[in-house]
Amino acid sequence: MSYPEECTKIKCMQDELEKLACTPNPVGPTGFNPAAKLPYGLEVHHVRQAMESFVDFLGFLNRQLYNKGLPRIESMLMPANFSSIVGEFMKVNIPVFLKNNLFEITLFPHN
Repeated sequence: MSYPEECTKIKCMQDELEKLACTPNPVGPTGFNPAAKLPYGLEVHHVRQAMESFVDFLGFLNRQLYNKGLPRIESMLMPANFSSIVGEFMKVNIPVFLKNNLFEITLFPHN
């Protein structure tokens, strides 16, 4: 195999791996402590649902970036920025699955 053919093959393999990486692994149900003590009526399954929602969002975002020829979001951002996005996403989505606003409960406990 000639050098240009080998480079083309490697590029195709890298592209295929990048495409596969755009679909994140699902959230594993065994990765949660079922005995965790959580406040305000929050249960482990609420956290899991919010994490599944984030993984779906991440997959959607990365597939869109891939289709535009751009790198995955976790490759573009510094780790602290990506971590911040995860935290903010969870902060907003956990109450969606809890069906209460945890932050209103915290700020206005007698309301």
